[in-house]
Order: sequence, then structure tokens, then C-alpha cells
Amino acid sequence: MKRFFLFIFMVASISLSANNYRTKSEGSFTNWNQKRLQLLSFFLPANPVILQAGGHYGNETISFAKQWKESRVISFEPNPHAFQILSSKTENISNIQIYNLALNHSSGNAPFYVCHGTKGADAAFEHASSLLKPSQNMEVHYQGPIIDVECAVLDQWCYENCIDHIDFMCLSLQGSELQVLKSSPQTLKNVRCIAVHTFSFPFRIDTTQYTELKNFLESCGFQLLTHWYKEGLDGDAIFVKKRYFLNNATQDFLDNHEINRKYRRYYEPFFKTYYDLDDDEDSIKKILKQGFVYEGNIGLILEELTKFGSVALDIGSHIGVHTVTMSRKAGAQGAVFAFEPNKKLYMELLNTLNINKCENVISIAKALSDFPQTVVLNNICIVQGVDESMSGDLVETITLDSLNINNISVIKMDVENYEYYVLKGAKDTILRSKPVIVFECWIDTDYENSGPKKKANFDRVMSLMESYGYEVYVIYGNDFIAFPVDVTGKLADYKKKFKKLDVNNFDLGC
Repeated sequence: MKRFFLFIFMVASISLSANNYRTKSEGSFTNWNQKRLQLLSFFLPANPVILQAGGHYGNETISFAKQWKESRVISFEPNPHAFQILSSKTENISNIQIYNLALNHSSGNAPFYVCHGTKGADAAFEHASSLLKPSQNMEVHYQGPIIDVECAVLDQWCYENCIDHIDFMCLSLQGSELQVLKSSPQTLKNVRCIAVHTFSFPFRIDTTQYTELKNFLESCGFQLLTHWYKEGLDGDAIFVKKRYFLNNATQDFLDNHEINRKYRRYYEPFFKTYYDLDDDEDSIKKILKQGFVYEGNIGLILEELTKFGSVALDIGSHIGVHTVTMSRKAGAQGAVFAFEPNKKLYMELLNTLNINKCENVISIAKALSDFPQTVVLNNICIVQGVDESMSGDLVETITLDSLNINNISVIKMDVENYEYYVLKGAKDTILRSKPVIVFECWIDTDYENSGPKKKANFDRVMSLMESYGYEVYVIYGNDFIAFPVDVTGKLADYKKKFKKLDVNNFDLGC
């Protein structure tokens, strides 16, 4: 069974971790803010509600409003001087609302320690101001006036302002992030993503330490996606609700199983890829154990079609044979989404990506379909609907369109006769990016005498492709490649390598 979900993302010196990957990266902050916005866009709707605590002078606030033009951006800034600048910069931006408030664990007024640097006279250091008192060792560096500011508890404030959910929360509170989060459990339930400034040094009294923050968010159902930081100082972390990647059953499986001594490491020299394989009677694993390349022709096509800096999709990833190829070609500026709902294969997929140092992949242990539902996943295929007599695992499905992915250069789809449902749920995504689609679809070499069910599925898949504005070409056997009808340039030349599918003159190249 070859299937569905993974994502890891790496930019410059940033490492993204969706599951069992390294969770830090050190180096320059070059372009980090823009790369962070690109990463967050994978997990947010087109019209997110964004809450920012610590708006400062508004540069980040404005970047959110520009990235998500249909968003509602709510920004808090308690420092009167910073708030004045924030107000002047954002007054003509209609989707930004600003409040001269501090988020805190309790409402009412509280002392706010404005930072004006070592000499206490430079407003350029105001970004380091906080509700927390500077630690004894840092008082000399955090000099400045102490003022009273109005505070609000986020749960109460959202209730009073009729805000029923927040999609993305960005906290830059100079150490009080955990206090704010703990005081607002209701709001936290409906948050998709959280970006937080992190600390590994007690700059202020009661500064939130990163490990404590991470443990708390994980207990609330979040999963660390990426953490960039300067060794021994501070950084930025992004957490995403774990349910985006996998369900409880898959998480339980990962918690109780591992790649152990039953697995042996193999090296495939053509694509230079390592695999840890067990004794499972799996056709793909058998081929790899024998030292052969699995679907080498498909691998080469994907290598040629995955554009550097783009997004590639591996729908039905299995253990990651093609995921690794696309990951390397997409590069540090690109990303791969790999979908694999089979729990064991998902674990092995994560391992393959880990040992091959693929750090630009997002893994999701769910199946793609035409609408969200629960289906049965057995050793052969996905079965629509749920019946107690069916054997197999229950898996959650989502639509590709629900993910709001853009800039897709290529989609590889191997979903064991489930292509039609995946494509139906991907219409908007396909029409928006117009990627090349490499896919498998079962049919006999004798088209007219193929079984009625097989022929009916084949016909509806090809018809759906055509309705999306695609032409289908034959790679070999049951492997096909679809190009947009209006493709030009290098892709127009590339498709000449293949023979166009013609059911009236059926030739699968076999």
C-alpha cells in the first residue's frame, strides 16, 4: 500500500521538523521572516484571524496583513511610544486592528519595563521591553522607565470582543509567553499555528524557558514544526496543531514502535538513497533489497520536473522512494508534501527522510479524497465508506484543496485506484498551479476487454483530467503523465518524449 502525508521545510539555515527530525538550526536570520511567512501559509486559510502580541513598530504586523490580504490582523502593543508608531504605520491598512494593551495572566494595570538600552536613553531597544523585571545580571542592559500599562487576559478579551477563534497567534512578549498561554485555555483550543520568540537564557525574572514552553504546547496538542535560534541566546519557534499531521491512532503507533534491529540498512546507488528495511513481504522493499532501483523511470521524470524552489507533492509516499528525489530537487527554498496514511509505512517514511537528511518535507498521515471522511485502508486500497465487516485501519481523509498550497511544479500520485477521488478534491489546487501530474491508473493492455469496473474508473479519471484542461500521455504500462493543454516552453518540448493517450489506438508501451 503506497500512500500519503509528510512535510519538512528548510530555508537558508532553518530546519523544519514535522515529527522525528532535528529541531534546531543555527546561523543568520537572513530572510527568516519571509521564509516563516511562506511556511505558515501552508497551514492557514486564505482569510485567517491573526493575533499578534508585541506589535512594536508594526513591521511584522504589516507583513501579516500583506501576506494574507483577506485576513483580520489584531495587534497588541502596550508601550505608548511604540503604539504611536504602530498606529501611524497601520492607520490606512483596513485589515489591521491595533490595541494599546498588554496580554497578561491577569487583567488590570501592571508595571511595564521599557528597555532603552545600557544608557537608558535609546528607544531603538524598545523591542526588548516587557512586563517582566530584568534579572539582576541584565539590569544594566535593560535600563529605562517603568510605566503602568493596561493588561487583558486573552480568553476574556476574545469573549468580550466576540472572537470565536484565532487561526494564527504570534507572541513576542520578551519572556511572558507561557503565562499568557496558560491563562487562556479556551482560545488555545481553536488556534492552528503559534509562532513564539524563545529564550534559553534568563534575561528577565520568570522568563519562559524554551523547554517548558515546548512541553506545555505539546500537552495542548501542538507539535513543533521548526525552531531557529542563536546558540545560548534567543530564537523563533513555530508550533502547529498535531491533528494537521496525524490522528491519535498514528501517534500511538509511533509512540510504541520504532526502527529497531529487525531493520537492516540498504543503499540504492543510482539515486544515492539509504533505506532501513524489515522482512515485510512488500514488493517495493523486495526490489530495493535486491539492489535494484524501484521505478527508476518515474524517479528520473520527477527529478527532471521538480523545479528548484517549488512545491512538489508525493501522494502515496510509501517509504519515501520518490519523496527523497523530489526533496533534493526542490532544494532548500522549496518543499515537498508527502502523504502516507498507513501507520507503519508512515513511520518508515519518516525514517527514510531522516537518514537521507531531507529537511524540506512535510509529512501528513492522512489520505486525500474528495471530501473529509473516515475510510478503510487495507493492504490493497482505500475503500469508500465504513462497514464493520471490513478489515483494515480506519483513516481520516482530507481534500488537497483544504491545504491552500501554491507554486506546485509536479504531483506524483500512486493511490491504488483511488485517483478519481483525490483529483476531485484537488480541483482548485490543480487549476491554480497547473502542475505536471505523474500518476498510476489501472487498466489492461487490451482496453476494450478490460474489466467493467477497471474500465469505468479509468474512463472517469481521464475524463476528469480532461475537464481540468489536461492532456494525458503514456509513460509505460499503467503509469501516465498529464500536462496542461496550454503548456509552453520547455514543458511543451518535454511532453514530446511521450505518446499521447488514445483509447481508439490503445498502446501502453508494453
